[in-house]
Amino acid sequence: MAKKQQSPIFSLQQNILKIQALINDSLTKINALLKKIEGRREILLLTQVIADLLKAQTKLEQLSRSLEKTLLENSNCGNFEG
Repeated sequence: MAKKQQSPIFSLQQNILKIQALINDSLTKINALLKKIEGRREILLLTQVIADLLKAQTKLEQLSRSLEKTLLENSNCGNFEG
């Protein structure tokens, strides 16, 4: 039997969720490190990494919302009344 293929959009959504999970995991680990580190330079670098991860997370959330909006618009294209 042929394996059912996922739609490209579903696959994209799954990849977004996986990336968001990785970002969340990384943020959790970095926050744990920040509690143990005493060096100012290391704290600064980890803080910069956190800022970058938060920016990436925000962009992924925007992409996800845009994708959902596009899906809704496309699903409503043929549903005109008149």
